[in-house]
Amino acid sequence: MIGLGTDIIKTSRIEAALSRHGDRFVHRILSAGERVRYRPGDVHFLAKSFAAKEAVAKALGTGFREGIGWRHIIIERDTLGAPVVRLEGAAAKRLIKIGGKRVLLSIADEYDCALAHAAVV
Repeated sequence: MIGLGTDIIKTSRIEAALSRHGDRFVHRILSAGERVRYRPGDVHFLAKSFAAKEAVAKALGTGFREGIGWRHIIIERDTLGAPVVRLEGAAAKRLIKIGGKRVLLSIADEYDCALAHAAVV
């Protein structure tokens, strides 16, 4: 394992950001493909996406610095519904730079929070 990242977020923080910023918040966090799967007002989808992307950024060892943005980390689903990480731009370059092959991701949520663990391998 090369890097490990964890993030937890209260859904109330996402609700507040969505209330304050609306679609600007959604467009800042989600890629175009992720926005297709997003249902307006789905705070749990946004909280899981937020936590997952934060965990991946931490596992890459940079957080959201060195040119890595929210939309460079894309969370998709495989045929069984498990999360799959796709990296673009600066995030993909960082993975190569640190010798990583891929990023493993686990996401969990409850009514009031979302949690994600990411590992660069």
